[in-house]
Amino acid sequence: MASTKTCINPCESIQAACQQLLQHSFAILRVEPETSDSLNAAWTASRDFLSSIHKCPHDETRIIQKYRRVENNSLLGFNRPSPHKLLFRALFTQEGKPDVLSQPWPCDIDGGALKSSSTKLATNLHHLLDIFFDKLKEETRVDCTQGVSERPAKKRKRIENTQNVSAVGDSAPCPLDYFLYHDRNDVENCSEHVDRGVLICISLSRSVAGLEVLSRLDGSWHCPESISTQESLYQENDSGCSDLICILSGDQLINSIGIRDEKIIQYPGLKACVHRVRRRLSMARLSITYELRSSMPMKNTC
Repeated sequence: MASTKTCINPCESIQAACQQLLQHSFAILRVEPETSDSLNAAWTASRDFLSSIHKCPHDETRIIQKYRRVENNSLLGFNRPSPHKLLFRALFTQEGKPDVLSQPWPCDIDGGALKSSSTKLATNLHHLLDIFFDKLKEETRVDCTQGVSERPAKKRKRIENTQNVSAVGDSAPCPLDYFLYHDRNDVENCSEHVDRGVLICISLSRSVAGLEVLSRLDGSWHCPESISTQESLYQENDSGCSDLICILSGDQLINSIGIRDEKIIQYPGLKACVHRVRRRLSMARLSITYELRSSMPMKNTC
């Protein structure tokens, strides 16, 4: 039986967000202006591309053939996963570079806007999740350090300023996904599931509350976008993307962090976050996700 539903507020620091995730399996974090700007640029470029396809359904088959590739059993570029949503996917290395040279981009349509904005965004989000992962390790191992709750400031600063070294270690290609959910009827936009990665970052919409996440602490469903949509009433911004993101525990987190079984009881949020997209969206919703992956095998933590 679920306990009383907890009030979830946005975190203004990575440390606070880590503590939130360790309990709930997700955290709402306000990002720095540079990351917010890169989210907005990528949101605009992906909206222009995906909405142009949605408006011309008779061209969809041709566009799929032109902008879709399969490399090493990985689907890249444009696709329609279901009748209710469109997807564009790019894979990136930890250095923020496209993982394969054959990654398709609609440069002939948008002059390279989606490619350039995606590359910058992937670099920023990978760096953010690397710092987040390192802080999670610090938080969960604090009782093993004889009361020392933080590393020396100099060492911590070095970690936070190193963009080309992944805290996860053996990092696998990481997907940056753009999902356009456009059917507002009572349909299954995205059913309950967990993601395979270590940590997953999801942009929060300013206009459409759709993402729902299940708290490992209170057993209740929460809608982080109810916060971002409420905040948008008091802000002026042309983008549909807020400066809030939701970071989820992935299916690889427990193995990657190397934590003992008894710690999982203390930190229930280390288990993979169950999430979904609600039915009956108020309008079309564009979502950006970035998944920090490890090359280690998955372990089901539901």
